[in-house]
Amino acid sequence: MLLVPFIPAAGAPAASPETPLTLTGDRLEYNSETHVVTAEGNVRASGQGAVLTADHLEANLQTGDAVATGHVTLVRGSNTSTGSYLRYNFRTQEGRMEQVVSQYGPWHLTASSMDLAEGAGTALDATMTSCDPAHPFYKVAARRVVVVPNDSLIAYNAALYVEGAHVATLPVYRASLKPRKRQTSPTVGYNPLDGAYIDYATYFPLGSLTDTFRVRLATMTGLSGENILTRPGPDHEWHVVLGRTQVFDQNGNPFNVDRYAVELFYASHRFGTLPVSYALEGSAGSYTQAQPAGASTTRFEAASLWPRTASCSPPASRPAPADGSFTTPTAPDSSGWSFRDRRR
Repeated sequence: MLLVPFIPAAGAPAASPETPLTLTGDRLEYNSETHVVTAEGNVRASGQGAVLTADHLEANLQTGDAVATGHVTLVRGSNTSTGSYLRYNFRTQEGRMEQVVSQYGPWHLTASSMDLAEGAGTALDATMTSCDPAHPFYKVAARRVVVVPNDSLIAYNAALYVEGAHVATLPVYRASLKPRKRQTSPTVGYNPLDGAYIDYATYFPLGSLTDTFRVRLATMTGLSGENILTRPGPDHEWHVVLGRTQVFDQNGNPFNVDRYAVELFYASHRFGTLPVSYALEGSAGSYTQAQPAGASTTRFEAASLWPRTASCSPPASRPAPADGSFTTPTAPDSSGWSFRDRRR
């Protein structure tokens, strides 16, 4: 075992002594002139909240850069990704993995490569499914999939396949990673736009209506709030939305939008006996990009027809579940389309 702190480069701040890089392997070599350590066989490196295993590893203790090859596994938080090659910086928690297999909640994701950021990622030439990945009843193939931690997987130019047949190609497919259970306790977090923040959401009934109120206090964007008044129907749901929400562009960068809108959602219905169902959505309101400052628009979106898979099993062996649940909507995509998995 080799236990060493990061050695700061000239002019760079020193790493915290509580977060050293720990290395184990069958054979370890360290070059004191280049500050490079080489590990071979059953390699395990841990530091800064990440655990990396591989057959071979070279790490620069001065910069935090590491290159791993052979049966690579990277564990960060609750996410585990495997690949054939990984370039990773333990300081910045950024890097790139090739031939990726990963899982986010119920979703299995494979990709030719993935660019990693702190807790996030952008997968290229990717395929995702919530079925058995070896024999998926349905899958989504996309050129780019943005991973928004604890929020969603967003696939762009997404092709939907059911039992191997191409059903549709959609500009945006959004799969929720949010837990089904509603949380009423404060949460803390960090993102590049808001900085450090504390977030609190509460839900309470108003007769036949449900009111959702969220407030966020952030170090960089200050105080913001959002209120969503919901009126459910037997197969539809009305939302009156006031306040600020956070959405993401195609590169996974967050931006805040102030919206004042009325939205209507119809639950999914089956296309006869086909293993595909559809849902309808319409919205009208005012949307203003708040941070970074951007355009303001008043718009109406006519109801859109969205094909979506009913389940991971063909209807003959497993009927589609009744789907009356809805996710809180995001601001409209610039294309006027989005495609969301409504299971929470």
